[in-house]
Amino acid sequence: GMSRRTPGADLKTQIDAARDKHVTIGTPTRTRTDDRQRLGTVIGPVIDNPDAIAHLPDRRPEDTLPRLTIKPVKQDLGTTLSVDLVLSRLSNLYMAGLQRCYAKGLAADASLAGKVTVAFTVDETGKVDGEASGLTGGVNACIESQMSTWRFPIPKSPKTHEPTSAAFTVSLALAR
Repeated sequence: GMSRRTPGADLKTQIDAARDKHVTIGTPTRTRTDDRQRLGTVIGPVIDNPDAIAHLPDRRPEDTLPRLTIKPVKQDLGTTLSVDLVLSRLSNLYMAGLQRCYAKGLAADASLAGKVTVAFTVDETGKVDGEASGLTGGVNACIESQMSTWRFPIPKSPKTHEPTSAAFTVSLALAR
């Protein structure tokens, strides 16, 4: 084969030697990309029995997410972060995580229902620190884990417009 180029060697001589040599890369019978069809690559629908009617099973009630109702209990009124905005964020952004926590609790105890009190503080950067109480330790811990990922607009003092913290307490009614 061709030797590696070494410093001081004549490059033109090496290029001419390479140009005159016939080199085959790969195998001549296949291309680099194998574009042959395989099982499962049918283009278009396959209808096994066009006269048959497919029936999908009805969803079982336990497959649906549990119902959570949010009820505000109290708010620290000394900031620009409003109850409406907090409730909107909880309902729209964070509800799915809360439902997952409740669903995990239901998996352990199918009769689980009740109220969880969620007390949290939104700090000067919009991050949340809080605790949940009222149901099983597993559900409470799951909700607290969810709260650590929550973000809200930075609460500010209405007088000085300086970032501050805001405390909220929310009640969650959990039912199937």
